[in-house]
Amino acid sequence: MTEENQASITIEGVKINADELSENAKHLVVRLQSLQNDRNILAQQVQEKDILMSAYRNELILDYQKDKPVEDNKEEKKEAVKSNN
Repeated sequence: MTEENQASITIEGVKINADELSENAKHLVVRLQSLQNDRNILAQQVQEKDILMSAYRNELILDYQKDKPVEDNKEEKKEAVKSNN
């Protein structure tokens, strides 16, 4: 983290200067910033997982649709043979 990030924090639109806080509160600011950073990393990981899951689903759908016409053609051929007999 940069010094600028540690010097202040905004909570519900209120900018709080860490230099004006007690030592205990300064530790809380640092911990809160760390937790926010962790949450941002987790949110990014969730987005990445969602993208991968969507890509895998799309790939499965394409694979299923690719095989489906072959099965449909087999059924059509069976029906054509039955109607010719």
